[in-house]
Amino acid sequence: MTAERVIICTFDAPGFTGGPNTWLRRWYDVVTAHGFEVLTLAFVFEPHRYRIPEDYPLLAALADRGARFETFPYWETVEKKIRWLLSHIEAFRPTVFVPNFTIAGLYAAAWTRPAGLPTIGILHSDDAHYRALLDVFVAGQPRFRATDVVAVSRHITQIAQAQATPETAVHRIPCGVPLPATVSGWTQGPLRLLYVGRLQEEAKRISDVTRALCRAAQLPNVTATIAGDGQARASVESIISREGHGRVQYVGLVDNARIQALMAEHHMFVLLSDYEGLPIALMEAMATGLVPICTPMGGRINELVTDGITGCIVADRGEGFVAAVRQLAARPEDWARLSRQARQHIVASGYDSETCLRQWVDLLTRRSREATYWGQPLLHHRRRQLGLPAPHPDLEEDRWREPPPLVYYSRVARAKLRAVARRWLPGSQPAAPR
Repeated sequence: MTAERVIICTFDAPGFTGGPNTWLRRWYDVVTAHGFEVLTLAFVFEPHRYRIPEDYPLLAALADRGARFETFPYWETVEKKIRWLLSHIEAFRPTVFVPNFTIAGLYAAAWTRPAGLPTIGILHSDDAHYRALLDVFVAGQPRFRATDVVAVSRHITQIAQAQATPETAVHRIPCGVPLPATVSGWTQGPLRLLYVGRLQEEAKRISDVTRALCRAAQLPNVTATIAGDGQARASVESIISREGHGRVQYVGLVDNARIQALMAEHHMFVLLSDYEGLPIALMEAMATGLVPICTPMGGRINELVTDGITGCIVADRGEGFVAAVRQLAARPEDWARLSRQARQHIVASGYDSETCLRQWVDLLTRRSREATYWGQPLLHHRRRQLGLPAPHPDLEEDRWREPPPLVYYSRVARAKLRAVARRWLPGSQPAAPR
């Protein structure tokens, strides 16, 4: 009997704290505990400047587990990435291929699916990037469609089902979070607010969130903490130094193993983004008993947060946010009720890691039994042109393509002619040093 093997793809960078990689660590532990062999193929940012795996959070965590992984530069062309992936698939001979959210991995379905290798994409959000993935790999050309797509929320599942054809199965499997033994509790002392996540302006609006926390921390008996890292770190630190008045602290990047312990020291979880998928940090906070306070985000988090029942929904990052904090700071009994109901909702709705990852094990097991791939070559002769569709305008990485054959071979010819000229034509040799 063929061993059950899985290849999963991802992205990693120094200081990267994205939810998909937080989930992947837990996924790896559970999947390998059920007997699967796993190879992680990671596209990494600037590998020439940083140490692998030490400077890459996910890779360092995998190395600590003794896991197998390989890396390839993120900035390479899509075609080179596809060839690299296919070569590792041929060598490892998996029974399931999980390209996750990677563009090159999803394109590889054109070769893995006909070879009898089930290919599972993952939709972690419904922003422009993930909607473009749906356009190309669920509703696009048939040869590039995945066999399965996993969506992490009901909202994303509905969008995927509306676009999917019968040849692509859509599954709803939330990322899920552990249920910690130690939970938040508050009856007296300061009401502590917490933000955990990437420090970026797009979607997260972290500078506006930092200012909102500084305003809320001016209330009596309220403090705030920001944890995470990202491109807007300098802006966050500057705002805190000017407006925090010693009541808002930035604690930097916190290791995943310590996140829920940090959460248990706080009472409210702040997420005032423009949009999200089904945020892992939000689920972790609710599982720890923190009361979430969130912007509406177009209804995308309604399956987690119901205003006045499992948390607070505020209309803005200004007075609406401050008023909600003021109200709970004055009514500990309301905080206790919302805290209890937030944690109960995570358990009752099946958002705990055990439930969600069991669904993943079941899916991988079913697809492994259906696989017929035995390691045969996937891309004969490693041909230059792979027949990819035109790049999607909302996928920046998809625009990193190799030039057409005529352009490529003309460049090669010119380079060879220049080399010949330098060697044989008079005056083409550089002057000898004096």
